[in-house]
Amino acid sequence: MAADAFNSVGGYTVGIPPITILDSNGNLTVPKANIAGNLYISNNLTVVGDIAATNFVGNLQGNISANITISGSDGALVFNNNSLAETAEGVIYNKPTKSLTVEETLYANNFALGSGVNQFYRVTSFIATTSSTTANQTLYKIPANTICGVEYTIIATDATANTRQISKLNAIVLGSDVGYSEFGTADSPVTSPGVGDFRVSFEVGGLSGNVVLTVTPQTAHSTDYKILIISYKA
Repeated sequence: MAADAFNSVGGYTVGIPPITILDSNGNLTVPKANIAGNLYISNNLTVVGDIAATNFVGNLQGNISANITISGSDGALVFNNNSLAETAEGVIYNKPTKSLTVEETLYANNFALGSGVNQFYRVTSFIATTSSTTANQTLYKIPANTICGVEYTIIATDATANTRQISKLNAIVLGSDVGYSEFGTADSPVTSPGVGDFRVSFEVGGLSGNVVLTVTPQTAHSTDYKILIISYKA
């Protein structure tokens, strides 16, 4: 025999005095719920306390404390792929040795060997441009109190004149005293006068002054300078 669904227009209460757990609109409010099977929610669930579950499928917002089961190699880093957590194969972190292995190309604008007081040097790349023959134009500067020496590799290209120059300079820094040497230069074509003359000097300014790499270009053409800087920490 079939039976009609049980109905209560005003909702349902428990206890004395009565506590409403299901109001007339069908909203459920309970201090604690133990669910032996699966819980399916078609709309939003708002919880003030904790939700404990063996498995959870869905989208979460708020503070989450949980373990995530993901596929991929052990130690592979997790990254955001279109808002989904995935593992980066070929980027492996070794917890016991605190080391990171990158199997393919690693791109960075800055790289430091050593950390904190153990830092030995920092490698930085920079691109500058000139468009006049003004003497000693600044290409790059470093606070003098942060380094004891610096190496520059400069690839200068004047596309209009079709000339290119590569130069290497070493500089030593002690307070406001800066000495440098240009220990290698090559020009293309070999008969060209080069692209520019480089120098390294001390510049007053800031907290401790700066070590400044400058150039005096050969022409007023738009000239690009690709610079690799290896600075040794003071």
